[in-house]
Amino acid sequence: MVAEVSVNIGSATVTASDSLLSVQSGGSSKQWKRLQITELGSRKRGGLFPAATMFVRLGDTTEDVISGRESDILAALETVAAALYVRFEEHTGRSVESDEHGMNVPDQLKTFPSRWPRPQRLPSMEVEFKKADDGFELQLPSTITPMFWALYLGSNSVALLLALAVSLFNLGGINPALVLLPLLVLVHGIWYVINGQTNVLETNHTVRITSSEIVVHGRILNTLAGQPVRYPLDEFRDLDVTTQGRLAFLFSDRRLSCDLPRLEGEWVVGEVAHRLLEMFAGDEESE
Repeated sequence: MVAEVSVNIGSATVTASDSLLSVQSGGSSKQWKRLQITELGSRKRGGLFPAATMFVRLGDTTEDVISGRESDILAALETVAAALYVRFEEHTGRSVESDEHGMNVPDQLKTFPSRWPRPQRLPSMEVEFKKADDGFELQLPSTITPMFWALYLGSNSVALLLALAVSLFNLGGINPALVLLPLLVLVHGIWYVINGQTNVLETNHTVRITSSEIVVHGRILNTLAGQPVRYPLDEFRDLDVTTQGRLAFLFSDRRLSCDLPRLEGEWVVGEVAHRLLEMFAGDEESE
């Protein structure tokens, strides 16, 4: 059991212990007893910029706890749920049972193998697994989030408008293309740097899993190959699928998700788990 924790989100403070959950914002406060709480969850809020709301489920009803930036809410959700020792479910598709806090995927597989059934693969399923050196790999039909698509397209539109404005200001004496080209080079150079840090413009990610590490790489705007990112296997923190088929991986603090038909999402989760268990068994036999 985690000791009492406090998380600040904006001007509000959320405090949780093994007996109580409370939130204080300005001069107002609200509390929920631990025994009343069934689970915690998050809900995505509308708008261009990512925001979310943490809520508490009390039997058949829910009550909002706090809203804020999506990254802050997701981090607080996990911390608070661990302190309360309750299940939580993110809007991203990730969920963690009350007895799984602090466990990564290898830990969960070894401790609760029965929670990872292996459904049968149907002919209509498109995700494929391939053998790789010391492991396996799969390709996910991941996409760019609407927010970053909008920002990318918007920045290119601004470059075009600036080029036209410069040409009109000079009464057509300057070819807009001569202005647009360096602006586009500048815009894409900035996006290349941003993507190198965040991978926000990558799609169709390939995930290779071995006995020691995970390698993730996508295609920038579905054209150029992105730089591979490596994670130790023990940073494979979670793998889930929702009833709607949203598949969610969590590598360290990086979330990778895509939407699949529900049965296919469940099959991918079961197949990853099955192949990891086979890998662990092989490692034990070779020792």
